[in-house]
Formats: sequence, structure tokens, C-alpha cells
Amino acid sequence: MNRIILCDAYERDRAKLKKLVCEHAPVDVIPEVAEYGSAEEVLEAYEDAAQADLCFIEINLLKMNGMELGYELRRRGYKGEIVFATSSREYALESYDVDALQYVLKPYNARKIANVWRKYEKKHSKEVEEVCLMLKAGGVYRRIHLSEIEYIESRNTVLYLHLTTGEVIRQYGKLGDFEENLDAGNFLRCHQSYLVNLDQVRAVENCFIMKSGDEVLIRQKELRKMKEIYIHYAVNAAAGRDLRL
Repeated sequence: MNRIILCDAYERDRAKLKKLVCEHAPVDVIPEVAEYGSAEEVLEAYEDAAQADLCFIEINLLKMNGMELGYELRRRGYKGEIVFATSSREYALESYDVDALQYVLKPYNARKIANVWRKYEKKHSKEVEEVCLMLKAGGVYRRIHLSEIEYIESRNTVLYLHLTTGEVIRQYGKLGDFEENLDAGNFLRCHQSYLVNLDQVRAVENCFIMKSGDEVLIRQKELRKMKEIYIHYAVNAAAGRDLRL
């Protein structure tokens, strides 16, 4: 049994999320769901909340917002997984600071919640299997391991997957949709047009310098934050820990 917290000021959103969380839970999981309408309610019941395995928090709460709640839960020693939910990407980068499992954009749907469960299972599974993508290239379907992708570039409606072999695979689609479907902890959206595999970064300056020598753009207004994320990731990777991006 997995204990789940849903914290959202809107009862309708909580009801929809609860339904999706229960419907898409792994077959061996029976979710026990507790609902709260505010951050203050969660903290008042912290002794019970601290036992939760997974905590879904809406960012836009009244009084104390969801991000502040995330910080306070970590300060009090909460060891479970946190998933932030909101209609804005405003706090996406800050969510790394509280070691969030995922950042989900509303409205909720089956695909997004199923992806949260997959990511949760992958992190807590004793046997870690490398994730693959099935892509169509040159009229042929191919399995591509995520570790083979150095970075992904978006130009208009075309995605260019730059592989570690030097090959570039072209796919039609939106980078945001591709990002949401990725079930890995080492990919970072560093720019409107780029998604980078942090395991393939050699250095970071005003851009990410990849092991291939390619340079990947970084949003300059978030350059400092991106550097901090990469350094934190590299240190944890070297120590054999999972940053859970």
C-alpha cells in the first residue's frame, strides 16, 4: 500500500487527480489517499503526512504556496516524493531545490499521471532497466536508448535528436511534449529550443559544452540556476546518488 497526499485548494481538481492517481497506479499498489485544501492543513497533520510515499502539491495555494510547503516539508525531514502541479512553468527550476520527483502542468490527464507513477517506480525499483524510445527514422522503426541521446534541438515543428555516435535523427513534434514523455532524471530543459542530457555535458560556461564538442544554448536569465543544477547533478552522480530531476 502506498500513502498519497493530494494538496490542492480546489476540490474538483483534487477529485480528478485522485481518480487518475488510483486508476494509473501500478498493479501491485493500492493507494491510500489523504486530501488537504491548504498547506496549513498538511502541516497541522504533519505526523500523518510524514508517512506519505508521494505528495502532490498545487503551487498556487492560498497563504503559504505549494513551493513554500515543499521547502517546509523538507526542512521537517520529509523523505517521500514530492510532485508539484500547476498551470505555470514559473517554479519549474525552483522545484529542483526541494528534490521534486516531477513538475506536472495542469490540466491533469492520464498520460501525465501515468508518467509520474512510472518515474516513481523506476526510482524505487530494485532492478533498473534502461529506458528506450521507439522512433521512426528513414521509414524504419528503431529503438534508441536515452543514454544514446546527447541533446535534442527544436526548430519550428521539427526535433533533431543528436546522438552520441554523431548521428542526428529527425522527428516531427514539440519539444515540450517530448520532454513530458521522457522518463529519465538526467534531461534538463535549458532553453526554449534545447533539451540536454546532463550525462553528456563536459563543461558549462555561457552554454553547455557537450562531450562531442557541440555547444548547447542556455537561457541567459537562468544561467546561474542552470549551472547550479548541473554542478549539483554532477556531484550527486559522482557519489552514486540519483538526483531525480
